[in-house]
Parts: sequence; structure tokens; C-alpha cells
Amino acid sequence: MDGIPKDHCIVLTTSRPWRLADERIKNSQIDILLEVYGIIDSYGFSKRILRHLLDDTKDLNETVEKFQKFLWSRDLNSISSSPMLHTRVLCTWVDDMAESLTRSSRCELYTTLLENLCKKANPQMSYFNQYYPSPVNCFSRTKYVKPNMEHIDVIAKAAFSFLFSNEKEASLVFSDINLSAHLSESTKQFALHSGLIYKRTSKKCYDNTSSFVHKTVQEFFAVLHISNNTDVIDNVI
Repeated sequence: MDGIPKDHCIVLTTSRPWRLADERIKNSQIDILLEVYGIIDSYGFSKRILRHLLDDTKDLNETVEKFQKFLWSRDLNSISSSPMLHTRVLCTWVDDMAESLTRSSRCELYTTLLENLCKKANPQMSYFNQYYPSPVNCFSRTKYVKPNMEHIDVIAKAAFSFLFSNEKEASLVFSDINLSAHLSESTKQFALHSGLIYKRTSKKCYDNTSSFVHKTVQEFFAVLHISNNTDVIDNVI
């Protein structure tokens, strides 16, 4: 773009909300800020993605219908509130695991999603074994979960604490201060980089809020914490 006057250029860039909290990015440098929130047309959104994933042997409209039925059968229609999660589920459904995934439990589905998100944040691979057994059956065949278990355990505890908090208004959307009270900086960065948690920025830094990418993801992590700490059933729940 050398030689082109700046006032004749429009620069369009995409970013996750939490990246805009970087103090090096000033509000004065952003003219218009648009935030993608939810999907109005789930069918059309799925169709656009599938058009780039399917080969010519698959009927596009028929495949979209099958995926919509899959979402309905698994009570996953609400994931459309998160374009990222919707895309992850769709891509997982399309790949080689589609057949087994269709017959699997929701726990296995969310484990597959967690596996993909862990790989995104930390591509290191390691398997559970007799010396380091899987905390839950669904994790037993994963290869990206084990290297991140320390983060996952802390995030699971935080998910449980927020979900069963006495302050109901803070159970799903929590301040950056409250999040930092539960997660170390490294774990928080892992959660943000993987996409498990996203941050909404505000003009006032102390008004920044965070939440899990979807309520069902937070519930999955809360259940994970309960399964490994059954005493909370009587003491907290």
C-alpha cells in the first residue's frame, strides 16, 4: 500500500474481543467497531461453511438438513449464539469422526470440541496411561487434553464456582477481577487463546467482563469438576 494516501484507505481487520483490551491499542485508532454476536440464520450459516467443506459427491442442501437434525437431536440449537462454537461443531460433525460422533453422548461431543480447542492453544501431544489415568472416561483417547490438564482443572473449578455462585448475575458473566481471582495469568491466557473464554472490553478497563464461549461449555466444565470432587454435591449444591 506504499504511495497510497492514508485518507484514501479503509483498513478492515478481525480480532477476538479480548485482544482489543491490549493497552497498546487506543480507542482513537479505531473508527468503527463491529462485534459479531450470534447467528440470525443458522441454516444459511451452516450452508455457507459446508459449501467449502463438501466435495461434489455430497448434496449440499441434504447435508445441511442432516446437520440441522443433528443439532436438534442433541439439543444443541442454542450454540448458534456462538459462531465459533457452531463452526467447531459443524467441522467436527463433517470430519472422519462424524459417524461415531452422531451416536456419541454429549460428553464425548464436548470432549471432541475441547480436544480441538486445546490443540489450538497448545499443540503438544500426550496420552493418558496407567501411570497418569484419565480423570473421566471421555478423556481416555484424547491426545491434546493431558498436556493441558492443569489448566483444565482450574478452569473447571472456576466454571463450577461461578455457576453455583450466590450472586446469580455473576454466574455466567463475570468481571475480569473475579476471573483473575480464580485463574492464574497463564491459565487465563490459555482459556482466551483456546477460545474457551472470551472477554468483552469496555471503555473503562474495570468494566471488562468475561464469560465462557457458551453456557453449555461452562456446564460441561462444572460437571467435570463435580465428577472429580464429589464432596461438593453435599457441601455446595
